[in-house]
Amino acid sequence: MVKCVFYDRDGVLNSLVQRETQPTAPWSIDEFEMLQYSNSATKLTKQYGYMNIVLSNQPDLNDNLLSKEDLDKIDDCLFDNLSIDFIAYAMDRKAEYYKPKNGLVELLINTYCIDRKNSYFVGDRWKDIVCGHESNLTTIFIGPRYECPDEYSHIKPDYVVEDVLQASLVIKMIEEHND
Repeated sequence: MVKCVFYDRDGVLNSLVQRETQPTAPWSIDEFEMLQYSNSATKLTKQYGYMNIVLSNQPDLNDNLLSKEDLDKIDDCLFDNLSIDFIAYAMDRKAEYYKPKNGLVELLINTYCIDRKNSYFVGDRWKDIVCGHESNLTTIFIGPRYECPDEYSHIKPDYVVEDVLQASLVIKMIEEHND
């Protein structure tokens, strides 16, 4: 069995882009900016033997706000700069793969024989935490305060940290404690 860290992409590994109404994913390679600790964080989890998978909702492709060409360039940037093994996207908001639903996580767990007891989901939104929780993964929330809709209020992240490097250090601490 393989141990894995599932990373959300936007707000975890790369910066969000502030739009008029809210922050969003980058819509072009020109807007794409890696967050400061992304490289160190993914290197650290890789050193501890984890498969690193980026798993992200990307409805902007279906909404024609993001081109396939720019998405491919963003993927190339992730692969070139981070210790990432695989990238998976959900684009259809109604699909079982779209977070907070956990269909894509379950598909990847089955495809790669991932040991869910020794795997993590790192994200900056309630959808990431609910998705990881539903697949029985340890969840790590990045942000100052965790909030979610009332229907999911019974689900809390296992850890709350400030950034992706702190998330990887939590994983390192747990790994060393289990040795």
